[in-house]
Amino acid sequence: MGRIARTWARLEDALAAGEDARGIAGLAEPSLLAFLFQVQARRVVRMGPRAAEGGVGPAELLSAARRAAAIGAIPVSTVVELLGFFRGLADSIREAELWPRDRPLWWEPSDGGETPLETIYRDLDTTARPPSSGDLAAPFAAGASRRWLAARRLLPEAFCAALHRELEAALAAGELELEPGSVGAGRRSAARADAVAYLGGHEEELLARLPRLAVTVQWCLGRLLPALAAALPGPRTHPPLTAMLARYPAPSAGYRAHLDNPGGADDNGRELAVVLYLNPPLRRPLGGELAVWEAGRSPSEPPTERLTPGCGDAALLDCRAVAHQVLPIGEGAARWSLALWLNRRPQRELDPPAPPELSPAEAHLPLERAEAPPGRIVWHEPGDGTAGRLTVHRPGRGRPRAGIVSTVKGAGRDLARWCEHHLELGFDHLLLVFDAAGEAEEAAVARRLARRLPARRLTVWSGEEVARERWAAAAEAAA
Repeated sequence: MGRIARTWARLEDALAAGEDARGIAGLAEPSLLAFLFQVQARRVVRMGPRAAEGGVGPAELLSAARRAAAIGAIPVSTVVELLGFFRGLADSIREAELWPRDRPLWWEPSDGGETPLETIYRDLDTTARPPSSGDLAAPFAAGASRRWLAARRLLPEAFCAALHRELEAALAAGELELEPGSVGAGRRSAARADAVAYLGGHEEELLARLPRLAVTVQWCLGRLLPALAAALPGPRTHPPLTAMLARYPAPSAGYRAHLDNPGGADDNGRELAVVLYLNPPLRRPLGGELAVWEAGRSPSEPPTERLTPGCGDAALLDCRAVAHQVLPIGEGAARWSLALWLNRRPQRELDPPAPPELSPAEAHLPLERAEAPPGRIVWHEPGDGTAGRLTVHRPGRGRPRAGIVSTVKGAGRDLARWCEHHLELGFDHLLLVFDAAGEAEEAAVARRLARRLPARRLTVWSGEEVARERWAAAAEAAA
């Protein structure tokens, strides 16, 4: 725990100082950073409103998570995923009737609305059409020779058009840096004419200046690629850490015929390539088709097929078997695409951590002044676990009956005024036990009270009678 505590302190200092991803990466190995993220997420919830007062809230958590994700420490770091976790917990608390529905919890935005990034993600997630396991079965079955699939309209046309406008505007403004493409290990090659950027979707500048591109990368890495990996026949494959944004200028020579994974000494672990085409119909490049060859065919032969990419289309290729070529591009629009590869081995050693699991009771109990919805009583029953059990009671419309039991001695005439005062307050019944009922003065007071107050509102017992009969009966019943 000493090492974890020291690392946690260094992490908080780095975040407070605005340290970038490279600085965060030097603090600890990814598995420990993932653990620290889990700790901080729980602390935001379990500290209650004091978390925000101490400078630990959803904004700080999002910033820390994005920087950790930039080095591959954690994948659950998108705005959508984290705010989705917080809102899901808030919904479960309200469904359990442990919090007023019209009051935000401390981790919720005060307006209750979704962020622009969430809106983009939701629109993409609900309109995209990834290929199904049935679509993938034939081309990628063992022994198939035409090991590719053209997936039409995987991304919706309107979404691609907006993304294309964002890309072109950012490039013109100098907000998008692209480097000449290489053939691995930083080696540039005349075989390709594109300029590329490798993106994880969590980069601060990307989220600020190109939110649609950031969300598209996040969705591809977090939704599309895992779904394809689960649906593909054959051995399990693993999503990458980054996607490659590529732009072929117009005119250009495209990319010569090649295999994405040549195998042998140059084996890079790639199994399946997924290429998304981002040009809208009115900005389609002149040329730039994808020529593909059947498994075992040489690129010196004519291609088996030429795929003409449309807006939002995708091409899926077996990296080891399908040679392919980006054909030359003529004057006109540049060719934009986003490429990702499923790999034989995971590119990170740690399994993706799930969002913290906190029950409504665990989130609710640390509050000093827990506020229940109107007309509800939240009852906490300690149990064997850390949280115990919370139940919600709904009092009926009728008022509960309440009474007072009190011993009496030497009250005199003030006792009548005391009784009338408490009955006026709303108590239904008074039970008075006279400790010295055998004394004349005490007996007289008891008789006056009995004449003044009705029997339905007052009961008088003798202390001696209680000790001799009623307490003995109670003890016997208890035994």
